Amino acid sequence: MSTSGHLRQGVSAFASVNALEASDPNLEATRLGGEAGLSLSFGRLTLSGAAGARRLDPELAESRTAATYRGRIGYRPVPGFGLSLGYSRAPFDEIASLIERNLDLEVLDVGFDARPFTGFSIYGSGSGLWLNDGNTRTGALLGITQKFARRFFVGLFGRTLSYERRGVGSGHARGSDVHAAG
Repeated sequence: MSTSGHLRQGVSAFASVNALEASDPNLEATRLGGEAGLSLSFGRLTLSGAAGARRLDPELAESRTAATYRGRIGYRPVPGFGLSLGYSRAPFDEIASLIERNLDLEVLDVGFDARPFTGFSIYGSGSGLWLNDGNTRTGALLGITQKFARRFFVGLFGRTLSYERRGVGSGHARGSDVHAAG
């Protein structure tokens, strides 16, 4: 659940709470969390940041509370083109077995979006991810969408991820996927 509100010209606040009951064939875990943040706009520049915490209760490992924080800077030199840089830190807590591992991740990403003509968008980003167990991941994505009619679009999305070494939650050492949307 989330909420946001405009505080004054160029300043918005937002907050969210979340809950997850995760299970897999061998484990169960729960997550409760919340965060609050601000977004500031100065003409073509936007800054946003948020901080919070997540309470992680795994079935076998010790429970813990992990801090979360994130920040993003965006710059739009012209209306149809934007750049962004972001950083975040959070527990790696998407499934029960990851909650058991007490993993934290830090992500740094840089991206762009462009609308060269009406109804057409292209976007992309590159990222680095660092886990507190010493593993790292690099990634890149690229997508395009074309709007047609009033409420429909088609698009393609491609992503590649590469972990330094295999481990719990990392899947394959190297991988990529491509999706079509419509």
